[in-house]
Amino acid sequence: MINITLIFQLLFVSLSMIKITQPENSKYTILGYSHTNKYYIKYFDAVCICGNQRKLTSQEVKKNISCGCVSKYMKHKTHAMSKSAEYKTWIGIKERCCNVNSPSYSQYGGRGITVSESWINSFETFFKNMGLKPSKTYTIERIDVNKGYSKENCIWATKKQQANNRRSNYFLTYKGLTKTRSEWADFIGVNIRTLASRCRANKPINEILKEYKI
Repeated sequence: MINITLIFQLLFVSLSMIKITQPENSKYTILGYSHTNKYYIKYFDAVCICGNQRKLTSQEVKKNISCGCVSKYMKHKTHAMSKSAEYKTWIGIKERCCNVNSPSYSQYGGRGITVSESWINSFETFFKNMGLKPSKTYTIERIDVNKGYSKENCIWATKKQQANNRRSNYFLTYKGLTKTRSEWADFIGVNIRTLASRCRANKPINEILKEYKI
């Protein structure tokens, strides 16, 4: 005679031993197998990083999508700075580089000035790279006016500093060689930010370049 109770006990034990491979940095902690529905889809008991408990299929575990807490947090995080000067700056650079209807587009996007991939869809990355404006008198400046907006090419600067930089058009002459600041930085092997900062400190270019024994 078949022992039905024993069969169910063995089945329960085998199902409870079912394991699932989780992706790296998973947003869930898998507690164990829960049940299989009538369509033979297996469900697992899981706890989200925010503490919410859910039953997930193996496919949902592999997709590594939170219960919604992460998107809510990011929305709140962005919204919290939506009225800040930094957020308005981020919106502004995208507007003049990407919106063909912007009055400033011809001077930016129209002549090939772009916003880096890491910035264009992420205010958080932009803010992490640039930080807070030192004061209200500072605006974003591209170190090399012929390059786009990116972590490597942008700093906060006063309007006076920007005007001085534009008047010189970044061309610097030393020992008969004339190059832009970006070209000089590449030539002597220093970071463009370092050279730009020293030039804004009103140190003569010949003194700066002399240190590199050109």
